[in-house]
Amino acid sequence: MTPPWHKLGYAVTSEMSKERLLREAHADYDVVLSPVQVEDVTNGKFVTVEDRYVTGRLDPDTLDLVNWEVVKGRYQVIPNEVILDKAMAIVSASANEAKLDSIGVLDGGRKFYVTIRTTQLNLHPRDTDTPDVVDNYIVVMTSHDGSIPICYYNLDVRRNSSCVYRIAPDSALSDFSLRKRHTPHATDRLEEAAQVLNMRNQWTKELTTAIEDLSVPIKDYQMHYALDSKWSLDKANTKKKREYAESVHELIKDLYKSDRNAGTFGETKWALYNAICEFYDFHRNIDDLESIQQSFELDNFVHREKISVFKNLLSKPIFLTP
Repeated sequence: MTPPWHKLGYAVTSEMSKERLLREAHADYDVVLSPVQVEDVTNGKFVTVEDRYVTGRLDPDTLDLVNWEVVKGRYQVIPNEVILDKAMAIVSASANEAKLDSIGVLDGGRKFYVTIRTTQLNLHPRDTDTPDVVDNYIVVMTSHDGSIPICYYNLDVRRNSSCVYRIAPDSALSDFSLRKRHTPHATDRLEEAAQVLNMRNQWTKELTTAIEDLSVPIKDYQMHYALDSKWSLDKANTKKKREYAESVHELIKDLYKSDRNAGTFGETKWALYNAICEFYDFHRNIDDLESIQQSFELDNFVHREKISVFKNLLSKPIFLTP
């Protein structure tokens, strides 16, 4: 199944130069810093604000300057090419076991990313010789509007359904992401690549443990507790809210009972977690590309909700008898 975020950018299919990759992904633009000017209302003149700049780029169609956000003078523009170099350093540090997967821009060029495919987990469901595969990725992302630093983070995707997993680490040794400032004092690229690969390896171990922890039977009342903690029927104080909560419960139960979830993994918490992730990634009433971007990025509503669901499924209250 094609990874859904390939719709956001350009899927890398063969060896290409950096210049061509950036061009194909519409990422071959320069980010500019423009001085901030404000009107001095006492004399009607515009004055330049010290140590403040606006990030932006030229619109490729109109060639007009599109301004983004105000940043301090110490902010350093990191060209997209540099981020691509960092991603290629990770591939090199892996002895080419990792591969560039896709490259793209988000929010009109405010963000730039590269995805790297690393390893995979082969799950062996009951009564089948065919493994169910979870592909492991690293995302390298930066913003040009000061909203996020340079980030390296983990992405784990079940190939059969393309839903993205988010878990909470069990160990303080495992990081979900590494973050670097937009400053000239960057860590050596090869050292940084080694850090990122170690992060990915440790996270893969955490994911393996998480799958084992969730691969236990779940009863109907436990499922109700898990769903009601997010879409409460009792707290729905209007008919519309009640109907929405009921519809979400029914939809997730249908996804849970499907061949790719309970039909593959049995009636387990892992099958339910798959169904809930599938709901967040593909079945909310929002634009498809917006939904894909939300599942792809970090530190947003979907990211936080999936971690919360994961914690709920492992929490003690779910084991209480009704």
